[in-house]
Amino acid sequence: LGSFVLSMVATWFCFRTVASLPWRERLARWIGARGHYNPQSSVHTAAVVLVLTLLSIMVGQLVLSGGLSGLAQNVEVEGVSAGALVFQGVLMVTAAFLGVGLLIRRTPAATFERLGLRWPTPQDIGWGVGVGFLLYLALILMASLWALVVPVEQIAEQNIAAEQIAQAFGTLPLALLLSATAGISEEILFRGALQPVFGLAVTSIFFALVHMQYALTPATIIIFVVALGLGWLRQRHSTTAAIIAHFVYNFVQLAFAILLAGALGG
Repeated sequence: LGSFVLSMVATWFCFRTVASLPWRERLARWIGARGHYNPQSSVHTAAVVLVLTLLSIMVGQLVLSGGLSGLAQNVEVEGVSAGALVFQGVLMVTAAFLGVGLLIRRTPAATFERLGLRWPTPQDIGWGVGVGFLLYLALILMASLWALVVPVEQIAEQNIAAEQIAQAFGTLPLALLLSATAGISEEILFRGALQPVFGLAVTSIFFALVHMQYALTPATIIIFVVALGLGWLRQRHSTTAAIIAHFVYNFVQLAFAILLAGALGG
C-alpha cells in the first residue's frame, strides 16, 4: 500500500511538472540558488520525471522482494552478478552523458567539463583519499552511537541485506569491481549531472533514498552524510575527486570485512 501511494504521488508530481509552467517555476524558486534548475528547460523537466520514476521503481522492487529480509534472501540464493553490476553502471554513465547533451548541444570536451570530470590532479587524489577515509570514520562513529541506543538484534535485522550484499562480494577483486563501478557511475550521474541542476541538498536526499534498499533504517542518515561530503568535493574540486572518495569509502569497508573474515576463518 505504501509503495502504491508513493507511486501515485510521484505520478501526480510528474504530471504537474510536465503540464504546468507555474509549478515548475515554484520548483525553481524552492531549489533557489542551491542549483540551476531552469523551468523552461525540457531536459530539466525530463530529469525530474526520471528521478521520481527511478525512486518509485527502487521502492517497488524492495517491496516486491519481501522487504529487507526478502532482499537478503534473494542475494543469498542468487548472488549478485558482476555483469549486471557493470551494466547498471554503464546505464548510469550513459544517462549522465546524454542528459547533459553529449554530441547534441555540447562537444565531448564541454561535456566532460559540465560533468566535472578531468584527469586526476594531485589535489583530486589527496582530497579524494582523505575525504574517503573521513567518511569511513564518520560511518564507524555514527554506527557506534546507534549501537548504544538500539538492541543488537534490531541492528542485525536492519543490516541483513547490506551484509548479504557484502558477502556476495567476498573477495578483493570483486570488492574492487563493486567499489570502482559504484564510485564511477554514481558520482558521474548524481554529483556530475544532477547536482549542478538540483543543488547539493536535494541531490543528497535523492541519493540517500535511492540507497534505501541497502539500509532502510537510520543508517540512511549515514548515506545522506556521505552524499553531502561527496557533493562538497564536487563543488570545491571536481567529480573526479568525488569518484576517488566514493571508491575509497566503499573499498575500505569491503576490504576490512574480507580481511577480518579471512583472519577469523569465516
